[in-house]
Amino acid sequence: VHVRALGEDDMALIAAARAPPGISSAEARALVAAAAELGRRAEERTAGFATRGGPYEFNLRDVFRAASLAAHLRTTRHARRDGTGADDARDDSRADRSLGAAVELVFVSRLRTEADRAAARTVLSRALRIPVGALCGAPLSLRASHVRLGTAALVRAAGGFASLAATAGALAITPHVLQAAESVLACAA
Repeated sequence: VHVRALGEDDMALIAAARAPPGISSAEARALVAAAAELGRRAEERTAGFATRGGPYEFNLRDVFRAASLAAHLRTTRHARRDGTGADDARDDSRADRSLGAAVELVFVSRLRTEADRAAARTVLSRALRIPVGALCGAPLSLRASHVRLGTAALVRAAGGFASLAATAGALAITPHVLQAAESVLACAA
């Protein structure tokens, strides 16, 4: 049995119709365009893209994973009123950071080389018209009430992490470790 892969137009139609709440049809279509472009580059090995660790395939499943994660990040960030700062002004830049963090985790983090990750961020930024990567995160912040790493915040249990607040100035995190830790906290938050 031979099944022909869905074309980009078909994928865009499905993604726009089935986008999770909080993700516009335009964002869903842009995610499809970005995934299709990454797929073309990986298949053609354009400028040496995705030659280590492949073969890579970027498909509708990835689009829905990124859209669902972005919708979840938007919902949880806007709904929390727990003193973590996660309830800051509801603006487009916060929505952009949620989508940027989601595509970073779903599309970019699986690539093996920094050159591939940088190329993927460029494709994603261009297709989605938002910053992806370094501009999505923020430095580590340790407070008595919460831990914030990049765009993720975890509320501390009563007295659970009091000793970390005293060592906040001594902590040093490299950009590579910061990206990985931000992804983990985004999933856990």
